[in-house]
Amino acid sequence: MDRVMGQYGEGRAVLVTPPAVVSDLVGGADMAQGICSVDGCAKRAKARGWCNGHYIRWRQHGSPEAGGRARGACGECGGPVRSAWGELCPSCRPTAATASRARYVARQAALPCQAPECDAPRSNGPYCVTHRMRIERYGSLRGREREVLCECGKRFISSHPKARYCTRECYFRFASKRGPRRAHHRAQDRIKRMRPAILARDGSVCHICRTAIDLALRFPHPLSLTIDHFIPISAGGSDEMENLRPAHLSCNVFKSDDVPTWWERTNA
Repeated sequence: MDRVMGQYGEGRAVLVTPPAVVSDLVGGADMAQGICSVDGCAKRAKARGWCNGHYIRWRQHGSPEAGGRARGACGECGGPVRSAWGELCPSCRPTAATASRARYVARQAALPCQAPECDAPRSNGPYCVTHRMRIERYGSLRGREREVLCECGKRFISSHPKARYCTRECYFRFASKRGPRRAHHRAQDRIKRMRPAILARDGSVCHICRTAIDLALRFPHPLSLTIDHFIPISAGGSDEMENLRPAHLSCNVFKSDDVPTWWERTNA
């Protein structure tokens, strides 16, 4: 015990440990080199000249070489087993786990899937890979498959979320919205290709107001060129060239789907 001057004030007793004693406590030369002082251990020293594992053994059992007693022999290599939760040493556990998994997969593959009408081998459970993924994703063996009532009255199973028709015949029979829309676009493209021939036959004269059409004007100008159905489609008219006439845009809109009189039909 020495009396020293410092931040604790004058006359306070401070314990000063000799350097030789400190060297003996922390492990001497081994600690200076940073290697565990236990024979056969080349790990880095952490405290008292021991590595972390031997230091913990010293804290728990009073000696760095105590603890970790063997609880039995390994069933594979015969080495010591120090864990109370297994019968294999740490080096044999991965190999044994792989072999056990292979045996399990072989047993599962020998059994068929439990799903109805499925003979595929099982995979990690009572079902095959397909039905297991359906259960994980959708919660049922059918997955996205659902029962749909077609407009013809027939029920069918489909996995498509927008399925409405059981066959292509029903699609072309009942799809009254998409079919005419596509047919209309195809007819418009065909009429556009026939425009030069219509102008060559009738000239650039509106067949409604009987005035000239300025071909330099473009849509949506009210006096721009359009092709009108002389007999409207709603009244049974066709997209053939004989039923097409040049007209102003405003005249075509004003005429709408009005049917021409009998005299206009005969004198067209």
